[in-house]
Amino acid sequence: MQSEGTYHNLETLRLTTEGDKDFEAILIQAFCEEAPGMVQGMKEAYESGNLQEMGRHAHSLKPNAQMFGIDSIRESILAVETLGKENRTTPELAGYIDEIVLVLTQVVKELE
Repeated sequence: MQSEGTYHNLETLRLTTEGDKDFEAILIQAFCEEAPGMVQGMKEAYESGNLQEMGRHAHSLKPNAQMFGIDSIRESILAVETLGKENRTTPELAGYIDEIVLVLTQVVKELE
């Protein structure tokens, strides 16, 4: 288990758990199990045109990104969430989705 990787930093996690390594391990394991499904759900919702569902998945990813110090996609997650709530698309939306998928997939690999 790494504390820092290409796209993440576990400082916020450490502060939240007050250094409890067992609790950290539980949260990391839960993230690694749940994040791929959330990412896949967001991508599938986008591809099927269900933008509101896409936005709900992005909303669910937001606290995970914060907890695991995944700052590089913060703006992309917020954009996807907002566009989903507004039920609208933009030319940049596919790029936001691709970036989120790429980064979160890499973070899960780094943490496993």
